[in-house]
Amino acid sequence: MKAPFVLRRHPGMLVALIGTSALAGLAAASSPFLRAGVASESLRGEVRLFSPLAAGLEIRSGGRPRFDGDRREAAVRFAGGLRFVGRPVLASMVGAEVAGIGGNGLQVVAMARTGGLRHVRVVGSAGGDGVWISTATAKGAGLRAGGLLRLTGIALPGEREHVVVRLRIAGVYRALDQEIDNPYWANFVQDIRRANPDAPPPPAFVLMSEPELVRVAHAVRAAVVENRFEYPVDPSSVTFTGALRLATEFAAVRRELARPRSELARQLGCGGRVVGKTLRCAVHSPLDAALVVAARNVAAVAPTISLLSGFGLAIAVATTFAAGLMGIRRRVDEVGVLYARGASPLVFAARTGLEAFLPILIGSSFGYGFALLGLRVFAAAGTIDGGTVMSGGERAMAAAGVLVVTVGAGALLAFPRRERVGDGWLRLVERIPWEVVPFAVVLGLAVLLHTRGGLARDVNGNTHPSLVVFLLPLFLGAGVSGLAVRGFRRVLARRAGSAPPQVFLAVRRLAAARTLLVAVIVSGAVGFGALAYALTLSRSLERSAAEKAFVANGSDVQGIVDTQKTPSRSLPFPVALVEVDSFNVSLPGGQRVDLIAGEPTALGRTILWRSGWGNDPRPLLPRLADEGPSLAAIATPGTSSDAIIDQGARIPIRIVGHADIPGMTADRPALLVSHPLLAKTARRLGIIDPAPGAGGLLWARGSPSKLEPVLEASDLAPFFLTTPSHIRENGSVVAAERSYTYVRTIGAAAGVLALLSLLLYLQARQRSQRIASALAARMGLGFVGDATALALEAGLAVLFAVTVGGLVAVAAARPLVARVDPLPLYAPSPVAVIPWMTLAGTAFVATIVGMVFGVAAAVVATRSDVAEALRVA
Repeated sequence: MKAPFVLRRHPGMLVALIGTSALAGLAAASSPFLRAGVASESLRGEVRLFSPLAAGLEIRSGGRPRFDGDRREAAVRFAGGLRFVGRPVLASMVGAEVAGIGGNGLQVVAMARTGGLRHVRVVGSAGGDGVWISTATAKGAGLRAGGLLRLTGIALPGEREHVVVRLRIAGVYRALDQEIDNPYWANFVQDIRRANPDAPPPPAFVLMSEPELVRVAHAVRAAVVENRFEYPVDPSSVTFTGALRLATEFAAVRRELARPRSELARQLGCGGRVVGKTLRCAVHSPLDAALVVAARNVAAVAPTISLLSGFGLAIAVATTFAAGLMGIRRRVDEVGVLYARGASPLVFAARTGLEAFLPILIGSSFGYGFALLGLRVFAAAGTIDGGTVMSGGERAMAAAGVLVVTVGAGALLAFPRRERVGDGWLRLVERIPWEVVPFAVVLGLAVLLHTRGGLARDVNGNTHPSLVVFLLPLFLGAGVSGLAVRGFRRVLARRAGSAPPQVFLAVRRLAAARTLLVAVIVSGAVGFGALAYALTLSRSLERSAAEKAFVANGSDVQGIVDTQKTPSRSLPFPVALVEVDSFNVSLPGGQRVDLIAGEPTALGRTILWRSGWGNDPRPLLPRLADEGPSLAAIATPGTSSDAIIDQGARIPIRIVGHADIPGMTADRPALLVSHPLLAKTARRLGIIDPAPGAGGLLWARGSPSKLEPVLEASDLAPFFLTTPSHIRENGSVVAAERSYTYVRTIGAAAGVLALLSLLLYLQARQRSQRIASALAARMGLGFVGDATALALEAGLAVLFAVTVGGLVAVAAARPLVARVDPLPLYAPSPVAVIPWMTLAGTAFVATIVGMVFGVAAAVVATRSDVAEALRVA
């Protein structure tokens, strides 16, 4: 009964468990919450530009003219049973033709639509009753307000002339193709706008009342009146969960209207037979497409969300396991008594878990609350529903249960065991170094990485780093740091014999380090390693993506142009025209090669290359203009030859240097030559220039927003203009950057938790530290000396952890940079960038913090009651 409240006497352990379980609850609940938030924001972005009519439900039906009023009344009644929709807008339409027009005639559509006259722009009005025609109809038929509109049925070749119905023209409205942005007509855009510029204009609407439309339908002998019933939805109030409910209702309507014997289908005109044909209803809502887009956006970030949640839970589990280990040190006297009395380790582990239950439950609740609060604050209104809340709560409670078991497992492992008959195999297993386990995991992960690659693909086709990529360095760091600690302790055991007392004490304590300090050092190495690993991959991705973008795009703006084009006037910014031949050129050995030709001076003004990038082609460009018996060329790294074969002719070349060439492609050699010299060589050899199949590119330097309008208006007429941002904003690059950002954040959090675990370790050995400090003071080592010794011990432990973890992470990241390249089809190959200064600065700060913790431990030990510590001991 008292066990859940025991930890209130140990505030350090209590705070650690609450903080760790809060992280676990936050990480576990964040997964469904983040998915719901992304889905809701994505849907909001899709529907925010919709009008209510465009966002709602549209039913298309039809039937005999005399039942049109019944169908419209049924549509209004049906709206009363639908949630989330407004008053319906009803439209009835009949095709007709203006009588007395020669040639192909002038077709129109007689329409009775709810509120139609309130959503057109009046050009002329004669007042009174009558129909309204568009300016296009008025112009084509020579009519005006107050005149007479004569309509007849649309006659087919060979048919007799139809009956003519005469209608008074009450007014003229502006043609709707000039009001295309009017939200009232959003679902009629395809009936208003031309299919293409060369197509004839579609028939214009003649607006009239519903009784008048029925009279027209009977008069022109129309067999069917087409109906469109629109049920508007306010897009500003649509959330993902609300859209799902709407989509479910709309799907039920679709199924209901598809049933041949449905009463609703019969009332709305679905399934009826007219002129030997069965009429079918079409049910449409753009919410379906918006939900698909939202689902795809969720799928794009789902791997990152899972990664974030998994790493957070892994850190929490590791920390609570360490708390279980440290719990033994905290209550070493009780453990000794229990061990002497023959207590069961399982009972002690269960009791430890029970003690941690209440703090873990409180912490998980805090984490769950923080996640829910974040969703409420940052996500769109209405994102939170019962299902989302329950899903997050279930995950948070499941994480709390795992942590309770983890704490007990740590206590079980640290509890001393008696050697019993038949336990020889267990003792043998215990002698196996624990580092075997992480190295075995590393081996398995390496096999997975080799067979399946380091990238996974989502439903959108974008790639993202797989979980294996991030787990491998963590386990590798744990195993290597464990072995390094063993070697470090052996080295320290033989050193510092003649060192000052402060150094001697620090070295001896580290040399005698037991399980707890080893666990602290290993956790620090893993946490800092995760940070260093993510930083290395992130900086490498940033550099590689930028270099690939500029190499692929040539300059600030790239466009495709005709190879015969030359500017008739100078442009107010640097421009280079480049010819790329990927089909006709090969090396003498038969290997295909891209031949890129441009004017060297123009290339020098347009090619961009950032400071610090390797393989800069710009210093080599002036050498391309050197004439000689062979054609000067810049080759991509690894390419060497003294000739090329172009259209069957052998052209001697002289490679003046190697560099990355804009316009090159991945896994294929490329040569950059002077186009004037290439043209001269082509004339001499009698080959075609430009070569058959060669393409032309335009590279321009400057602000894209200012360049593109000028280029489009120039006589060069470039098309498909691109900028480097088109490549840097690739979905795979964004997904990788997002993953590295999260892992970097998690690595930093893991490093902070490792420092806190060092503080817990110093607190756990507080009683022995009181005695040691008292003895040191009796031997003449004052407070300053004792504090210096503790600061050196803690600082060396942290420095060793961050050094080993950082080196292992960097070593693991270098070969993986190419394997997790999100742009493998773009040249050049990825470059590993190691942020040494950032890592060194972080290691320095962590070491200083560790030393401060050591000084704090010395202060606490000096001010404590050493007599009480000796009495208990």
